[in-house]
Formats: sequence, structure tokens, C-alpha cells
Amino acid sequence: MKKINFFIVVVIVIVFSGCRSPKPVIGFKTIHDTITCEKLITYRDTILVTEKAKVTLVTDCNNLSENPKFKQNKNAKLSLSKSPEGKLTVKCECDTLTIKAKLKDELQKEIQTKVRFETYIQKEKYVPENIKLLASIGEILIILVLGSVIIIIYKKIKHK
Repeated sequence: MKKINFFIVVVIVIVFSGCRSPKPVIGFKTIHDTITCEKLITYRDTILVTEKAKVTLVTDCNNLSENPKFKQNKNAKLSLSKSPEGKLTVKCECDTLTIKAKLKDELQKEIQTKVRFETYIQKEKYVPENIKLLASIGEILIILVLGSVIIIIYKKIKHK
């Protein structure tokens, strides 16, 4: 009985010792590196409003003999006057101004992309047809021998 068990183990080890899966061989790698730039420019119209401003300047001026002057523009007033004490007073007043402005916003975005291609080359050995036929016959014979050994062992166990 021990000889038959040992024989079965040896046959199974011999049958499965040749089994292996082929490993793929890397042929070559290709890497594409791409940088994409996107630029977005936006124009906006806006109105800026300034506050009302007043400036008054008083200075000594004794030799001035002209009459007071007054000028007015669309948004500004200017007045010059001389006081009895000999002081020159300049008053400047500017109304609220609205300024129309065009604003430019610029957004730039860079995207980097890497694409990898790997090519696998599987080399298959050339095996002639008659060798394949002999290998198939050998496999069938091993299966038959193992089947008969299992049947013999089963019958011996059943008769005991």
C-alpha cells in the first residue's frame, strides 16, 4: 500500500512539474508628455464714481488789484477773491465724477498630460506537429494510468 501511494505522489509530481504560465516580455515603452495651455481673457465694463472734493487756499497777497474771478466748468467751480485784509482766497470745488472703465481679466491654465504605451511581445516557441501529437498521446496515457491506479486502489480498499 505504501508503494502505491508513493508511486501516485511521484506520478502527480512528474505530471505537474512541467506546468508553468508564460510571462509576458516587455518589448518597448512609449511615453507621450503633453502640456496644454488655456488662456481665457474677459473684458468687463464698469463705472467708477469719485467723491465730491473741495479745496480752499488762503495766502497773503497785498499787490493784487484785480477784481475777483469766477470760472465754472461742467463738473468744477473755481473762484478767486481778495479780502479787505489783503488775503487772496482760492476756492476750487469738484463735483462727483463718473469714469467709464474697461477692465481686463486674464486667466491662464496649464494642463500636463502623460500617456504611457507599453507593448508586450510574447515569443512562442515553434513546436512541430508530430511533437504536439506525441505530447497529446502521452497526456492521454498518463490519465489512463492514473485512472487505472485509482480504480485498483479503490477495489483493494473496498475488499478489505
